[in-house]
Amino acid sequence: MRQLRAAMQQIGATVREVRVERGMTQDGLAVAAGVSRPTVARIETGYGVAMPSLQAVAKVLRLKVNVSVERTDA
Repeated sequence: MRQLRAAMQQIGATVREVRVERGMTQDGLAVAAGVSRPTVARIETGYGVAMPSLQAVAKVLRLKVNVSVERTDA
């Protein structure tokens, strides 16, 4: 769980950094991505959101989202 939280925080930091670099507000990004402003805020603060919302935000910012799942019992 700790690793997932750390990954979400890193994703959020990157989204915020790129958004700011591009001169966008959270509201502007939300409108462009078709999500709510609170959804953008949740992403940026590292909280879990639905994958389609994260993908929509990433697309607007021209970011690639990589997700992997590995078995630990093998």
